[in-house]
Amino acid sequence: MPQVGFKHIRSELEEKMDRRKTRAKRKLKRKRILLIICFVLLGNYLYSYLSLHFKQLAIEKEINAVQLRIEQKKKEIEEIRKEIEWLNSDEYIEQAAREELGMVKPGETVLYFDEKDESN
Repeated sequence: MPQVGFKHIRSELEEKMDRRKTRAKRKLKRKRILLIICFVLLGNYLYSYLSLHFKQLAIEKEINAVQLRIEQKKKEIEEIRKEIEWLNSDEYIEQAAREELGMVKPGETVLYFDEKDESN
């Protein structure tokens, strides 16, 4: 009879060991699944972060290019303003009247010279 008891105890111990192994396997499986989920979430976060970072760099580069163009246009505008100011000045108007229209002030004498071919 003592052997029957030991067999019974042995089978109970084996069942308990099997249950523990099964629980340990489930626990390990859950940990693996949790680890995989964490890696997927981390990968997703990293991808999103890098994607946004590169977009930000591209936008900053574009902003710098636009600011440079704005500065260039401001310089062009300033040059045009100076040219307009010069074209509206009395000095320019007098110069243009003399050079383009051949006008003279009262009392001035204009001398014209014939340009001869000096090789003769």
